[in-house]
Amino acid sequence: MAPSDHTTVLEPTPPVNSNTIVVPPAAPPPPVEPLPAPSFRPAGASLLVGGGAFDFSRNLARSETDMGGYWNVRAIFGTRNFLGLEAAYVGSMQGINVLGLSSNASLVGNGAEGALRFNVPVQMNRGMSLVEPFVFGGAGWSRYTVVNSTTTTASINDNDDVLTLPFGGGLAFGHRGFFADARFTYRPTYYNDLLRGSNAGSSARLDSWGAGAQLGFEF
Repeated sequence: MAPSDHTTVLEPTPPVNSNTIVVPPAAPPPPVEPLPAPSFRPAGASLLVGGGAFDFSRNLARSETDMGGYWNVRAIFGTRNFLGLEAAYVGSMQGINVLGLSSNASLVGNGAEGALRFNVPVQMNRGMSLVEPFVFGGAGWSRYTVVNSTTTTASINDNDDVLTLPFGGGLAFGHRGFFADARFTYRPTYYNDLLRGSNAGSSARLDSWGAGAQLGFEF
């Protein structure tokens, strides 16, 4: 019998080898994570106002004046670094008791100073709080003026401009933007001409000390 035109021819199926390893398709690469933005440790800056007690330390200047007070406005940069800078206006006022002056005479000081500040910043509460011992040293200028009296018959000049070299130390505290410090400052002075006609030498210098506190904000 002749084969039909509709006869189906079956192709032989290749045998399946049981040792064949089927490799799955490669997984797509994971998405590229963006690098985190670099974090910068804030240096810290503050603006403070305050004051305290003030007096001269040399014999003659101290004997002819009363203990007075001082006030200041101070800007600090680097409150959270080991090294910082300070700039300040400093004023003072005290009674003066020199023969020839009126009984209500006063000695007023006004000046400016800058200092290099060395800090030991101890941060707590994830940086929200700060306790910081510090020391500082710098240079400045101060002008002392006698007010409420004339000096024509007194052994003192009307005013005097002196070079100051302030140094000292203290303890600062910060919390959530509030900032305060307490400090002691000693100021040697040079080019002193306020107390005239005296043979006291270095005792006529206007070296001084100040102890006080100030408070303000940290940025």
